[in-house]
Amino acid sequence: MQLRTIPMGLLAAGAFCALASGAQAQNGNATPYISTLGQKKLSATDRKFMDAAAAGGLAEVQLGQIAARKGVSDGVRGFGQRMVEDHTAANSQLKLLAQNKGYNLPVSTMPKDQKIQARLSQMSGKAFDHAYVTDMIADHREDIAEFTKEAKNGKDPDIRKFAATTLPTLQMHYDMARQLNGKSPYPTRGTKMGRSGKMKGTGADAKVDYNGAENIQRP
Repeated sequence: MQLRTIPMGLLAAGAFCALASGAQAQNGNATPYISTLGQKKLSATDRKFMDAAAAGGLAEVQLGQIAARKGVSDGVRGFGQRMVEDHTAANSQLKLLAQNKGYNLPVSTMPKDQKIQARLSQMSGKAFDHAYVTDMIADHREDIAEFTKEAKNGKDPDIRKFAATTLPTLQMHYDMARQLNGKSPYPTRGTKMGRSGKMKGTGADAKVDYNGAENIQRP
C-alpha cells in the first residue's frame, strides 16, 4: 500500500515554477530580489525573518534528504526530494539577498529542528512516513503565516518581495503534504498546528492515508 498519489496539477505547477526560474537565469534576471541599495541597515523585524527563513530552509533541505532516503512510499520519497530542490533554490536566493544587504545569515538549523531531525533519523517504515508528513504540514503552515506577515509588514522592500514570491511554493508544499496525509489541501476550520507536528482542535487528524482516492477538490 502507498500514500496518496499527488495530482498531476500540483506537480505541473511546480515544474512551471522551475521553468520560470530557469528562464530568469537565461535572461540575466535570476536574482530579482537584489537591490542596488543593498548595504542599508535592516530592521529588527527583517533580521528576525531572514534568520528564521535561513535556518528553517536549511532544516527543510536536511529533512527532505532523510525522507528521500528513508521514505517507504514513493510519494514521501518524491516529496522529500522536492523539498530538497525547492528549498535549496530558495536558500540560494535568500543568501544572495543577504549578501547584497551586508547581512550574515545563520549557517545551522535551530535546536527544535535539530531535535526533529534526530527523532526522524531514528524512525523507519510507515512510522517515519507518518511523522515526516505530519511535521511538514505543521512546518509549512507556520512558514506560510510568517512569510505572509513579512510580505505585508516587512520594512525592506526587497525582503518583502522575497517573502511574497516564495509564498506560492510554500503553499504548494503545504497542499502536497496534506494530500499525502489523505486530506484536502484546504485546512478544516478549527484545526491548529504547531512546529512539533501535533494537531489540535476539530480539524483534520494526523493519520497518513495509504489508500485514499485522488483528485481531492476544494470544499
